[in-house]
Amino acid sequence: FPTTKADPAIYQMAAQRLGVAPSECVMVDDSLAALAPAKAAGLKTIGVYDDFSNVNEAEMRKLADRYIYSFQELV
Repeated sequence: FPTTKADPAIYQMAAQRLGVAPSECVMVDDSLAALAPAKAAGLKTIGVYDDFSNVNEAEMRKLADRYIYSFQELV
């Protein structure tokens, strides 16, 4: 099933292969184009700051369940 991370189906397939519900998965990414479909698929999402994608920070903050500047914030 060819798809990309811009398609919610890829996240649903990943959850299915793991044998869990999408709501039990967390998608971490610095791209709004990837966070939006992951959220639409029912995953929890964490937006990550990146110099390139910082122009989308406000939108990512609205969409993501959490927004971080460093992965150290997750430990």
